[in-house]
Amino acid sequence: KLVEAVNLVYRGDWLVVNETTPKASFVRLSGRPDITNANARGRTEFSVQLKAPDPIKYEWVEGAGDNYRTTTINSGSSATIVNAGNIRVPVVFELKGAITASVSSPVRIRNTTHTTEIEIIKSLTAPQTLEIDTYNREALLLEGTSTLSGRDRLEPLIDWVYLEPGNNVISFSGATGKSVKVYHRSGWIG
Repeated sequence: KLVEAVNLVYRGDWLVVNETTPKASFVRLSGRPDITNANARGRTEFSVQLKAPDPIKYEWVEGAGDNYRTTTINSGSSATIVNAGNIRVPVVFELKGAITASVSSPVRIRNTTHTTEIEIIKSLTAPQTLEIDTYNREALLLEGTSTLSGRDRLEPLIDWVYLEPGNNVISFSGATGKSVKVYHRSGWIG
């Protein structure tokens, strides 16, 4: 059962630490587990080494999908999102439905506190969803069961938006009647 529980070679899992603010790191197995029977009565001693490819410990949001908080921002407005941690963290933006955009009239997602901005310069049609992931620095275009690159929808010299420690005012503009869903969480080093 122990070997099954730590089968994290080809997949990883969240290691959660219950501190004042629960934090988690995504980990994988680092080496072979060391498991020995210490005595005849069945006492077993073991050592399992884990590694976290990302050094940030993220806020653990119990019961939330993919461990993210969500904030929805309507076009023409903004929201303050707090990173309670001590390091800047990536976010994911999700736009759904028909959105008209062009180079001369882009849709903008902006961290006005720290002057970073993502410009969407190509329109979306009704069944499409554009996911912008600042951790992986990629944009995915989802339509039905198809997943395509959506990078061509964004300005070529993009300034990826992150949440700096403290308050971050995120604004959304240029898409009248639409909204953007922001997936976010705080992060710590140390």
